[in-house]
Amino acid sequence: MTNSISINNTRIDYLDLLKGFAILWIVWYHQPHPAFVDHYYHVPVFFFVSGVFFRQKNFVSHLNGILTHIVVPFVFFYLISYCFQFARFFFENQTLIGFEWDQVLDLFRQECSGNYLRVNIPLWFLVSLAEIQLLYFFVGKLPNLVILFLSLVILITKESLLSWQTYLFFNQSVYWLSYYAIGDIVGKHIVTPNNSRNRQFTKNTQLTFSGKKYTYCIIAALIISYILVRIASHYLYNSFLCNIMYEIEVISFIILSVYIFSLFNGKSIIAKCLRFYGKNSLIVLGLHIPITIVYGGILFKLFRITGNNWIGFAILILVCITLIPIIYLLKKYFPFCVGYSKAHITMDNYRK
Repeated sequence: MTNSISINNTRIDYLDLLKGFAILWIVWYHQPHPAFVDHYYHVPVFFFVSGVFFRQKNFVSHLNGILTHIVVPFVFFYLISYCFQFARFFFENQTLIGFEWDQVLDLFRQECSGNYLRVNIPLWFLVSLAEIQLLYFFVGKLPNLVILFLSLVILITKESLLSWQTYLFFNQSVYWLSYYAIGDIVGKHIVTPNNSRNRQFTKNTQLTFSGKKYTYCIIAALIISYILVRIASHYLYNSFLCNIMYEIEVISFIILSVYIFSLFNGKSIIAKCLRFYGKNSLIVLGLHIPITIVYGGILFKLFRITGNNWIGFAILILVCITLIPIIYLLKKYFPFCVGYSKAHITMDNYRK
C-alpha cells in the first residue's frame, strides 16, 4: 500500500485500479455490510501487489524507503488517530476522566492478533508491511524455488503461526510474507507481460484480438478453478485441508483480479474513481476509521439504527467523498507525512 506503483518509472494503471477496488473493499468491510464483503481477499491483494514492486537495492536505500514510505506515514496517522480518540472521548463524555491514555502503547503489547490496536486497527498493516520489506531484503536473496517452498510452509502452518503471541504483529508479518513473496516471484511474470501486451494492443489490431482472447481464456480457467475450490471446501472436514483450499482460493482470486483489471477501460468514470483511491490507498487506509466513526455517530443520532447494511453503504459513500479534499490537502501541504515527496507528486501528475 505504499505510494510506489511503478516498474522502471512506468506506471501500471490497472494495478492502481485493483488497489482502488481493494481499498474501497476495506472501507466497506469496516462498515455494516452484506455477507459477500466478509471474504478476506482485500488484504492479500495489497501484500501481493507490494511484492510485485519489490526491487533489490543496497540496504541503506531499502531502509530509507521503508522509513519514508511506511514508518513516517504510520507515525503520522497513529498520532492523528490518538488525538481523534482523545477528542471523541471528551465530546461524548464532557470529561477526560476514564480516558484510556495507555492505548497509545497498544502497539507494544504482546498479542496473537492485530485487532488490539485500539487507536486505529487498520494501521497494523503498515507495521507488518515494514517488517515484511525488511525481512524480504534478506529472504529475497534466496533462490526462487526456496522462497516458494518457504511460502508454502508458512501457508500450511497458518493456524499455528497466527496463534503465536508476538510483539509488533510479527506473527502476522511472517504469514503475510508468503503473499508478498508470491507477488515478487509469480506476480512479476503476470503483471509485466500484461502491461507490455496492453501497450502493444494499440499498435496492432490482430495482436489485440489474440492477446485479449488469451487473457479471456486465462480468466475463464481461473473462474472455474476458483468455483471448484469453493465447492470442494464445503465437503472437507479436515481443518488442515480446509486451510490449504482457502489459500488456493485467495491466490486464485488475486490472479483473477489482476487479469480482469488488465482489461478495464481506463477512461470510464468507475475506472477514474478506482484509480484515484488506488493511488491514494495509503491515506484512505490511515484515515477512514476516524471519518467512519464520525459519520456512524451522526447517522445513529438521526435514525437510531446500527448494523443496517444500507446505513453501512451510506457511510461508505460519505467517507469516500470526505476523503477527496483531505487527500488533496495532505498531498499538497504534508506530502512527506503521507509517504510522498513533491517531486514524486509532480512526476505522478505528469504520468496522468
